[in-house]
Amino acid sequence: MQSLNIKKGVEMTIDSITLTNMLGQQVKTWTVSDQNGIITVPTDQIASGNYIVSMVTNYGAQSRKVIIQ
Repeated sequence: MQSLNIKKGVEMTIDSITLTNMLGQQVKTWTVSDQNGIITVPTDQIASGNYIVSMVTNYGAQSRKVIIQ
């Protein structure tokens, strides 16, 4: 099973994680309830390619580019 692991800081809480393709289309959104140190989101149903992962946190929104293979 493929997955994306997101390591967060102790004081950070993540409300949601959104995966967007390079055309700006929202592919998947996960609501985060488990606030452990590493959050794992499954990517086995996501096509290979370049994506933007956006997270809404208590510190604001953060985005990172990822490659899913």
